Amino acid sequence: MLGQPQWFVDEGYLTDFDYYAPFEPDLKGVGSRGGEYEQSALEEALERSKVFGNAVELFKRYAPENGTGVVFCCSKKHAELAAQAFNDAGIPADILLGEDQGEVRKDKLERLARGELRVLCAVDVISEGFDLPSIDVVLLLRPTQSFSLFRQQVGRVLRVIYAAGFDLSTRAGRLDAIAAGPKPRALVLDCAGNYHRHGHPLDDFFPTLEGADPERKKDTHTEDGDALSTRRCDECLQVIRSYLTVCPHCGTEHGPDPRVPASVAAEMRRVESVANTLHLCFYELHVVKRTDSPLRAILPRRFEQELAVSPASATIPLNLLGGQKTPLCWREPGLSTPGPEHPFQAL
Repeated sequence: MLGQPQWFVDEGYLTDFDYYAPFEPDLKGVGSRGGEYEQSALEEALERSKVFGNAVELFKRYAPENGTGVVFCCSKKHAELAAQAFNDAGIPADILLGEDQGEVRKDKLERLARGELRVLCAVDVISEGFDLPSIDVVLLLRPTQSFSLFRQQVGRVLRVIYAAGFDLSTRAGRLDAIAAGPKPRALVLDCAGNYHRHGHPLDDFFPTLEGADPERKKDTHTEDGDALSTRRCDECLQVIRSYLTVCPHCGTEHGPDPRVPASVAAEMRRVESVANTLHLCFYELHVVKRTDSPLRAILPRRFEQELAVSPASATIPLNLLGGQKTPLCWREPGLSTPGPEHPFQAL
């Protein structure tokens, strides 16, 4: 689709990338404020998770030789700890803060571009409006609830570097120029679990004036908040599209994704609720033949209310709904009455 991120990659305006998600921090107890994780609690949780050593090892394992990268951190202290871990491992690193202005900022960026620094640990400063095409890696150490921020951070590494001698006015020329250039593919290392919350960075985005459409999220995420567009291959640790049953990177077979959208899960519970009520009605009215059953009065109204919310309740086969919860009323010893096939029969 024109204007959506995947189109820019397909047309050679952005660099394609590999996306690894090897681990994520434990955010239990971290609350939210203003649509984002609470700063001090998040910082404490990330320190407890001890992600810095793992992040360094991942950079050494996956980053190209002499490659450079940006590490997105949640606070100055978080950035200092990350930079220290890289320096201790022999990888030159520094921090870049919002307060670094003028010559200080310019010097750090130029050192990164020249390769004197291999890593900049950034805090709220180069997520937006930063253009340094030479970086090879972004390492996400900052969990965020903002899809826009997530996409902006990943976007820092997708800037293209075209090799000379190609016709950049054509799609084929642009793609060939990227492949022949110094950065044929970029690298994203997600150590924050952001793919869980936001899916793939190249997913189509349908914003409102307030940001992502909350109603649409009911169809794109599970009830636990997991994005349905992606899942992780547990063999190679790459994030892949959920519709893929075989990992395109390592060939591991995964089978269909069993997760369902939040909207579907809610509908399934409503359908099961009315189905179980109707099973009970059938038992009391038709099997034990209770003429004084209170369900005679309340069930028609209850069914109308449920049906207004969940029209699928009316015709879905009851024996497919209840599972182990389904009453065994018509299979009890001495009872030969067949069970209803759908709610209207039960009534």
